[in-house]
Amino acid sequence: MDSMVSGAAVVSDFSRHLSDDFKSGEDIMFFNRASPNEVVGAVGQLLEGDRGETLAKSGYERAMQTALWRHRAEKLVGFVS
Repeated sequence: MDSMVSGAAVVSDFSRHLSDDFKSGEDIMFFNRASPNEVVGAVGQLLEGDRGETLAKSGYERAMQTALWRHRAEKLVGFVS
């Protein structure tokens, strides 16, 4: 996730792919796109205290460990080998 690697706190509609690598509420904030109020709630949580900064830092660290193109290439090579 480019946004995470750039140090941003990420709010996203739920994605199974993302949920495999990132924990909701720790590395990323997921919401149900069928419920627009969840977006407001997720963003509101990020504005409380240092929650947004903490989430951004955790997301950055997790993305650097698991979500770079290098990591994706290593997984693909593992499948082919």
